[in-house]
Amino acid sequence: MRISLLVAILCLASTSCGTTHQKTTVEPRIYGLISERKQQELDKAANTYRAFLTAIAERYHSNINLSILTRWSMQGALVRLNPHGLVAPSESFTKTCNSYGIGIVVAQSANGVIIKRFAHNSPALKVGMQFGDFVTAVDGAGTYGMPTFEIAERIVCNGKNSVQLTGVREKTPFEVIIRKGHVSFKDFISEKLSGDVGYLYFSSVSPFSTSAGKVYRAIQTLRDGDTTKFILDLRSMDGGQIATANHILNIFLPTGTPYAKTKTTSLTIPAAYPTIENELVVLVNRGTASAGEIIASALQENGRAIIVGERTAGFGSVITEITLPDETILALPIEEYFDVSGKKLEGVGVVPDISVTEENPFAQWVPGVHDPILQTGLAHLTGKPFQYAEAR
Repeated sequence: MRISLLVAILCLASTSCGTTHQKTTVEPRIYGLISERKQQELDKAANTYRAFLTAIAERYHSNINLSILTRWSMQGALVRLNPHGLVAPSESFTKTCNSYGIGIVVAQSANGVIIKRFAHNSPALKVGMQFGDFVTAVDGAGTYGMPTFEIAERIVCNGKNSVQLTGVREKTPFEVIIRKGHVSFKDFISEKLSGDVGYLYFSSVSPFSTSAGKVYRAIQTLRDGDTTKFILDLRSMDGGQIATANHILNIFLPTGTPYAKTKTTSLTIPAAYPTIENELVVLVNRGTASAGEIIASALQENGRAIIVGERTAGFGSVITEITLPDETILALPIEEYFDVSGKKLEGVGVVPDISVTEENPFAQWVPGVHDPILQTGLAHLTGKPFQYAEAR
């Protein structure tokens, strides 16, 4: 089983966060698109870095793998440029360990690595970890600048049946040892809730996870009953491919409707599905990222839905995947998204129409779990408070 399934880490590859417009192999002169002056600057920087590596190789007191050191250097640079960039050896995306994890989803944020969702049977949740906790170290290794795939490897592939996490909660540091166990995440939920309200949740969008067709079929199944209103739950959504996101938007908005912008292009919804006109509420939280933010923003800006929850993550970058000469994968932010009215999404996020703090550690509907965001969305649609079957 892949690490991404065991720990459900955000941004394991560019296809799971942001948009991959292309896959490119870099030649010495990158695309031939830089000026001669910039090339001279590049050559000077390359010579300086080569001198740095030479000094390490010749004079450092311990033997160092220069390929790994180079990846560390590149990742450190990306952290300063944009927290959504990623450098990783290609084998990291197919590495397998065992079937044990601790049942958390984490993401890089401007302030560090944050827990944004738990599995229903999460060992981490059982020992008291909470939604929004910052993870500052895994088995003593600091997570600042550490790619999320490496955090996953350190948790799942450490060769032990437990892992030590160090973190911060509301400025208070903590340390906990978590015994691993079998974990499972629900990545897609379609359910009829109170009265005539249908509920849809998905953790990411792509042809390989939640496709637009899957969403459309679920909606049609609910509509075949007596469902007339919908809740679209995008909380702690990892993101996905924009081509899938805009097809999902076509279920709710007419073909040709603007849904986002880049600096050079206005993006409109393609023809994909018949558009439904049912009343819609969208749930978001601080973990909603990337394609989830674009979907929420488009529905809000076009007056199609009321947004309930927290300000979203502010991940509005276009990501392209580049293969470097040593087969290292570089997921590089190359452009930024703006909403329909021209407001920046990167670093800003989507501001909800109705603000409610996230208190549900699963960030999705779970019967009997206290969920103020979902409760508020249901109350908006039904005009009456939502009654929980059983508090837990």
